[in-house]
Amino acid sequence: MTKYILSSKVSFPSAKLLRDCLGNFMNEKIYVVNDENKIRNKDNILFSYGYPSRYGYLNTGDFISFCSNKKRCSDFLIRNGFNSPVFKKELPRLEDYPVIIRSTLTGHGGIGITVIHNEQQFRNNWNASYWWTKFM
Repeated sequence: MTKYILSSKVSFPSAKLLRDCLGNFMNEKIYVVNDENKIRNKDNILFSYGYPSRYGYLNTGDFISFCSNKKRCSDFLIRNGFNSPVFKKELPRLEDYPVIIRSTLTGHGGIGITVIHNEQQFRNNWNASYWWTKFM
């Protein structure tokens, strides 16, 4: 059975990465589309990813809230066997660079992200309320 992820145009690149991970994990071919009218059988929709759908059951408010917090969602994925960024607060080791400082855990489209290449850049951009992850 063909499976689909509905995605907004803005979220399309991220949705394709998610498709690849889920497809490998589920051992299934998954397609990303940004027009629900291209899907004949709506029962084949796995979920909506940044897509304003009239099919309300796709993304409940709780699901959207959960996934909107990148750290909370990442922690859940790691606990369940998925590879996902590890969010950290302590000073990175030299071998960790480059890293990404995240000033927000709910941003999208690169908002709140700064790529850092060394300790001096890190210290110049760091704030105790931020999180960092390894650059993948």
